[in-house]
Amino acid sequence: MKALTTPIRLAGLTLALGAALPAFAGPDDTLLSARDAFRANDLAKLAAIGDKLPDTYPLKDYPDYWLTWKALDRNDDAQVRRFLSRVQEGLMPERIRNEWVKKLGQREDWTAFAEEWKKLPAEGRDEESNCYGQLMQLRQGQKPDNLDRFLDSKPAPDGCNRLIDMAYARGALSQDWLWRRARLLLAGNYLTQARQLASDTQLPLDNRRCNGLKRPTRAS
Repeated sequence: MKALTTPIRLAGLTLALGAALPAFAGPDDTLLSARDAFRANDLAKLAAIGDKLPDTYPLKDYPDYWLTWKALDRNDDAQVRRFLSRVQEGLMPERIRNEWVKKLGQREDWTAFAEEWKKLPAEGRDEESNCYGQLMQLRQGQKPDNLDRFLDSKPAPDGCNRLIDMAYARGALSQDWLWRRARLLLAGNYLTQARQLASDTQLPLDNRRCNGLKRPTRAS
């Protein structure tokens, strides 16, 4: 049951705007205009609409939330910090911080990552942010737990692929493990992902082996 918690919470946030709007008679059209501005990437209009909403309006945080979501794509950490300092409770800051730590991990800004990671509750983390958390711990000398969860026929997010690569480079995974992962990806018809794994880890996976799903015989 616990595994369903985060998807349900995120779905609740996604539905919150549409569910709440009919109950208010005031700035509903304005908020819908803000949503349209977000979708059109019109950030100036989105900011202007947010500034006009009264402080008493229950959904006032949405324009700023959407602006901050766009700021993540620009690596605008100042906007993200402003939002998180103002909105500190609920699903909005959880979602923003979860996405932010992934951006920080991608940029290898581990100082900022460590600071924000400890503020992100476990139920607010998704698979990729958890992988970046394990990647940080691996860099600190801690062996990551439960890497066998990637022994399936599904591709993994970028942060998890980075975790796998570094775990192998630091001896936490064997080449046998990589072959198992590669064969499972091939069995699931994820040829591109299998080849990427081979490229990142210098695994000798050529076209013949891809087609035959065979592990090569080691030279004596």
